[in-house]
Amino acid sequence: MPLTLTDPDWPAEAAFDPGLARPLGAGLRGRRYARVPLAGPWGTSLFAKALTPGSANRRRAGFEFRVSQAMTRAGIPCPRAWALWEDADRLLLLFEDLGERAPLDHDTFLGSPGVLEAAARAIAAMHEAGLMHRDLHLGNLLQRPDGAPALCDFAKARWRPIGHRERLSDLGRLVGSLLPATHDALCRFAAAYLGEGQPSDPLCFEIERAGYQRMRDHHANLDRRARRSIRSGHPQVLRAERARLAPVLDAPDPDDCFDGAMLKEGSRSRVGRVRLADGRWAVLKHYLPRSGGDPRDRLGFSKALRSLLAAEALLRRELRAARPLAAWSRPKAGSWLLLEDLPDHRPLDQVLVGLGQDARRALLAETARMVNWMHRLGVAYRDLKPSNLLADPAAARPDRLVLIDHDRNRFTRHRAGAALAMRDLAALHAGLPPAVRASERLAALREYDPALLERAAWRSQIRPLLREAAERDHRWIPRALLGAGGRP
Repeated sequence: MPLTLTDPDWPAEAAFDPGLARPLGAGLRGRRYARVPLAGPWGTSLFAKALTPGSANRRRAGFEFRVSQAMTRAGIPCPRAWALWEDADRLLLLFEDLGERAPLDHDTFLGSPGVLEAAARAIAAMHEAGLMHRDLHLGNLLQRPDGAPALCDFAKARWRPIGHRERLSDLGRLVGSLLPATHDALCRFAAAYLGEGQPSDPLCFEIERAGYQRMRDHHANLDRRARRSIRSGHPQVLRAERARLAPVLDAPDPDDCFDGAMLKEGSRSRVGRVRLADGRWAVLKHYLPRSGGDPRDRLGFSKALRSLLAAEALLRRELRAARPLAAWSRPKAGSWLLLEDLPDHRPLDQVLVGLGQDARRALLAETARMVNWMHRLGVAYRDLKPSNLLADPAAARPDRLVLIDHDRNRFTRHRAGAALAMRDLAALHAGLPPAVRASERLAALREYDPALLERAAWRSQIRPLLREAAERDHRWIPRALLGAGGRP
């Protein structure tokens, strides 16, 4: 079939051949992308967005073509739509090709001079034209060869009167895809969006709140899908090849696979290292059965399985956790969680003792920023003692701090409340070694939130934090493990 829609400047002599398309990858809902070598006023090639044929997709493609044409006529930066081609097998929406380096990454968008401001001005112009994007995220912002940003993917866009609510909806979606971002960067974005001479602070705070809310909603939906994917009672959930895990999974008693001294042995759990089929080490945690315990354990939605889902929820939120390899349970025998081994990481309290003052301050500051990010994402750890936070100062930044022991984590669609946040900080404060000075603890608290050191916050939040920390002395060993005596 011929080209069904074309730009007015499409040259009559241009012979489009879809067979020359070179695949570039696939997107959501069956979309595929390709590059077609064809010379014309657009350059030497066209970018093709392929959809399955049908009346619904034909309407969507036609709408996106017309929106892109309208944006181009209005001078709003976006890839120019050149044609719509259709045959019995596919629809091809042909755009101006922005080149191999068109996708914008997080650091480029926030760090390159002028890119963030130019994108804000382009979005403002789109809203002034009466178009709400409705799918505005970093993946739908491209970069031209000269570095200028361009908006794309108008499949969900709608023409409508744009009020404050519509603006905030679009901007919140975008900011949610940019986080973590500094408050100063978001204020620069808000100032460029509003234009010169307009106060931007209120909008800056609003889009930051909307961005975090959007991110929390998105993660909550992913968490719900993960839980619903587990159907049967006492399931065996694998996150690695079964052949690799078989020596532990198929053992009559997985505890017989423990090799060497136990990492932990208590009344509720046992933890030790095991060797997998490929010769690598992993950490096995056995949650022991308890009479009168959580009914979810008896129904097969075990503590190990809940810990696996919580660890994966943290990883989705860009919080480094020990990656789970498998979780399974057996009636009346408890449940087992298999985790990646992190031989170079040690508990935070042990690492801090061996560091100099400057390195210790830097690691505490990084810990405070990580905890603040966690709370802003709606995660309350509820057991954030330093032994549940592993550290390796020599590792690259994303892997420097690793969280473990997730069976008490709580995930919400709102920022972690002050009571839960202070509980986490109290547990962390109580477990730090005496070598960490009060001035270093205050510096880390300032890194978490400078407002906490103001007089009003000190009275309402820090004093209760210190009282709870005094009551939570984690630096002890149970008498049952000592055999006698009290504290070490």
